[in-house]
Amino acid sequence: MANKYDLRFTETRYNDKKIDIDLYEISTGIVFNDFRTALKEIYKSKARPISLEENAGFRMLKRRNSNLSKVGNLTREAFIRLPNGEIYFSYSPYLAEENPKLDTLYNCIDTAFKLGESDFYVNTDELHLHPFTKRAFGKNAENYGKFLEETKIKKIRIRMFNNTASDKPLILQSWLSCLEAGSEILGVEIDNLNFPRPGLRFIQEKIREPEHSFL
Repeated sequence: MANKYDLRFTETRYNDKKIDIDLYEISTGIVFNDFRTALKEIYKSKARPISLEENAGFRMLKRRNSNLSKVGNLTREAFIRLPNGEIYFSYSPYLAEENPKLDTLYNCIDTAFKLGESDFYVNTDELHLHPFTKRAFGKNAENYGKFLEETKIKKIRIRMFNNTASDKPLILQSWLSCLEAGSEILGVEIDNLNFPRPGLRFIQEKIREPEHSFL
């Protein structure tokens, strides 16, 4: 019987679900569906949306010919544009609730990174030096930069697809594009995605039973 959701996993199997990577303590896969439906399915499965830092780490682990590098996906971060024009990068308010309240949004901003512009480039050999990519990719920033250089990507673009002034806060979910598209970090509207098959990647941490000793 077909799964209600279109789950695309390619390399291994775990609990009757195909996933991209199945390590001893953690696995990752991607749900191809509208954002809110995918998010509900991920939480229902006791998993969580992946971060850019984790996404970069898995790409380096499986290298450039893997599904992780060939297919772009949404991550747990978001760009937030306030009515006064200020732009922040943070954990997405959508993760807290489907229709974020203003106080939830501003709680995200309290720990957010403030951007000075909405469209810029960062050289791949400087990912660990630039404040934005250092924040986005965390401890994987430097090595991910080297990985991208190996694939002939010299710089990545960070941009918001919609930066139109509005009297309401604008939340654009983070999309990490595939290597073929330059590993861009895009801010996209979840209700107006122009990608053929948008997907939200997740992390699932496994609970292992302790090994029993018979001694």
